[in-house]
Amino acid sequence: MSVHYKNPPLIELIAEFRWDPDEVNPPIHSQQAGPIQFQLVDPSVQEAFYSRFGDACHALGFTYTERLLPPGMAAQLGQPMYRYRSDTDSVIAQVGNGIATVNALPPYNSWDGFAPKVSELVSVLLETRGSATPFESVSVRYLNAFGSRFLQGKTPFEYGRDVLGFSFAYPSAVKSLLDPASPTQFAGSFAFATKDGLQVQLQVSEGFVNNEPAFILDMTARSGNSINPDRDAVMDVLNRAHLVIHKIFVDATESQREILEPVGKE
Repeated sequence: MSVHYKNPPLIELIAEFRWDPDEVNPPIHSQQAGPIQFQLVDPSVQEAFYSRFGDACHALGFTYTERLLPPGMAAQLGQPMYRYRSDTDSVIAQVGNGIATVNALPPYNSWDGFAPKVSELVSVLLETRGSATPFESVSVRYLNAFGSRFLQGKTPFEYGRDVLGFSFAYPSAVKSLLDPASPTQFAGSFAFATKDGLQVQLQVSEGFVNNEPAFILDMTARSGNSINPDRDAVMDVLNRAHLVIHKIFVDATESQREILEPVGKE
């Protein structure tokens, strides 16, 4: 069993799959200056896909269906249209125009418990999509909020800098103007590629979660290239992406183990 935590800062975990819908009408060119292209998707074809996907989700125990857009309104590319829930756990499935996601909400236990459900839903997606179109992107995203039990009197900026190790240097022109008695706010992002071809993005910011200030750490790892529509290939990307994010989290929060209360071993 890989290490997981009794008190994780997790807000949401998202496994996401994006593709180009097959049923796209030819672009419409505006008669005005400059061509403006629109992608239109046959709503009847899309609804048939949503119906197949929803029926398969229902068979897996996702018995509650929620339409996210009003009837007659088409989803934009990459926008979820339906959400499917179970009454036995906190995992949610979503599907839309060129996108599907599997989301885990608190209480979240571990990747070992989440990954098999993702694998089931990947199989459902591949079976019901009716297409051999590769996935343009396969990604894992962890959204964490370090609230008062972690901050322990520090500001979110101080916590991110002093505890998690996110450094920030002021230009001299700014530093000379700062009021040291006024709290500093922090927001930023950076991206890098791993040696095995994943694209990783980290975003940090401050916000209010459950009506308390928090340092927000948003981490995403995604495929750098298109992925064949094969469950094993998709799960390989997801598992590697999870390992990258997990290592970053474990190393950054080493001093917070007493608060996190880890269970299990690497």
